[in-house]
Amino acid sequence: NSLPDQDFLRLTGGSAWDSPQKSLHPTVAGLLLFGRYCALKQTFASYHLEYREDLEGGIAIRSGEGNWSGNLFDFYERVSARLKEVSEAISPQDSALESSMREAAVNAILHADYFGGQGLQILRLPDALQVTNSGLLRAPLEQFQKDVISDRRNVGLSRLFSLIGVGSERCMGLRDIYSTWAKQGWSAPVLTESFGPDRVSLHLPLRGYARDSLQQSIVEFLTRTITARPEELSNFLEVSPTLLQTALSNLLQEGLVSQSHIDGEVFYSLRA
Repeated sequence: NSLPDQDFLRLTGGSAWDSPQKSLHPTVAGLLLFGRYCALKQTFASYHLEYREDLEGGIAIRSGEGNWSGNLFDFYERVSARLKEVSEAISPQDSALESSMREAAVNAILHADYFGGQGLQILRLPDALQVTNSGLLRAPLEQFQKDVISDRRNVGLSRLFSLIGVGSERCMGLRDIYSTWAKQGWSAPVLTESFGPDRVSLHLPLRGYARDSLQQSIVEFLTRTITARPEELSNFLEVSPTLLQTALSNLLQEGLVSQSHIDGEVFYSLRA
């Protein structure tokens, strides 16, 4: 931080030495992170960043507004502030939720294809956060879901963000995001690809079952299936085992559900 700007940019990868011209020039990562909107649009014709809240009184942050730089670093800073407020409104003092939401935003920033597509959008819906970036996944979808790859599209950009402790060195922190959502008892995040234009989208539900509605859903499921194992209930209702067990315990206490053991497995059914 104490270095002159030119040295700072060169040593962090924000700029590089052009031997024929005998001068420094911005790298792609440096331009994306520190550049101004006009210069970004000249280099990346489809460059567009947007955060929008589709709620009453919701705000919008767009790269071409003209009252801020429009670069990735300033976008990250502004969006992080909004996501902190969203997280605190949903689950106060839950640092894991805020961290996971920010991780989802950073993933999109680091994996977007800025040379093509339709940019990057983070949309706050009434019951979900939708994070979408241009480009396709660089490995099969199931590998990303298992969090076993490290193929980053924008390596220089990842390195620059890592200097301020932002972004996962494991490419995508999807496993941590899925874990956070499971602990909340919410429906699992959904990662999808679409083509023409090529897009990757991560849908993060921000609303799960209230306890009463979950209990009602269990009763409705057992009405149809007669009997079910806990794993079947958890998978069908898309809730964490912990939240499911709490709901089942309440139903057992109320006498609406009975528990049985067959060949070492636990089954639940409606009490006759």
